[in-house]
Amino acid sequence: MLMDAERHDRLVAVVSHLPQVVSSTLMALAAREHALDPDLLDLSAGGFRDLTRLAASSPPMWTDILRANREAVGSTLQRFAESLDAVRVAVETDDAEALQGWLSDARRARRALSAKPQVRAGVAVFQVAIPDRPGALASLTAALADGDVNIEDLQIVHSVEGGRGTAHLTVAENRAETAAAALVSREFDPVRLA
Repeated sequence: MLMDAERHDRLVAVVSHLPQVVSSTLMALAAREHALDPDLLDLSAGGFRDLTRLAASSPPMWTDILRANREAVGSTLQRFAESLDAVRVAVETDDAEALQGWLSDARRARRALSAKPQVRAGVAVFQVAIPDRPGALASLTAALADGDVNIEDLQIVHSVEGGRGTAHLTVAENRAETAAAALVSREFDPVRLA
């Protein structure tokens, strides 16, 4: 993509630099809370792991990136803080309408993120329990292949107790029923989340 430097810096501040800051800030907060209550991280699941993945990035590299784009990052952080504060107020005042609207807008935007036209039209997300053993994931993906269902996204969260995991599986909306039937045919129990 060709664009001027100022526009580039403004855009990457939102989609690259802010995610790094949010991920690292959340992980730092969790680390402080964990020091106060060691059971904290035992409760973490896929969402926490997804959101904090970037916190494992190189501190020297990200220090340089954030400093080099400090003006755009600072402005983006200000807007993000204002958005976060609006959510805080909605939570504290028990404003269900504001919370639902905010969550719905975010969900709609996230679903539109995919570049594939068939996915832009809608997706279905399934949660599927899978045993933690060799071949289990292959069986799940083979079931979908047999049903001619493409996997648009796949995330696996392992249980902290071990022995099992959960797959979050995204398929195109128009293939949802076929996907569910294919999984059931291999003795999986898919639960549709979206």
